[in-house]
Amino acid sequence: MYLLAGGRERAHWIRNADADPRVSVRLGSNDYAGVARRPEPGGDEEINARQSMAAKYQGWQEGRALSSWAAESTCLAVDLGEVARLAGEEGFEPSIP
Repeated sequence: MYLLAGGRERAHWIRNADADPRVSVRLGSNDYAGVARRPEPGGDEEINARQSMAAKYQGWQEGRALSSWAAESTCLAVDLGEVARLAGEEGFEPSIP
């Protein structure tokens, strides 16, 4: 899963993920455990994430320039594990509610 923070380093959820990369993500009624990380700047993964987000949310197409949001936001990847109800998991406090 990829996220872009328009607030860049000022975004609290970016700061939280940097401080403790163990996160939980709620999609619908399911909670997923995950580990947040920053893709390599300028690497293929980061470029693909930015282009995918721009295509989905801004109608970006190959050959066009990315918007400032898509090009300059802080990119965060979350590697999701198996579905887990985290509320009862001892010692785990999600960084991203």
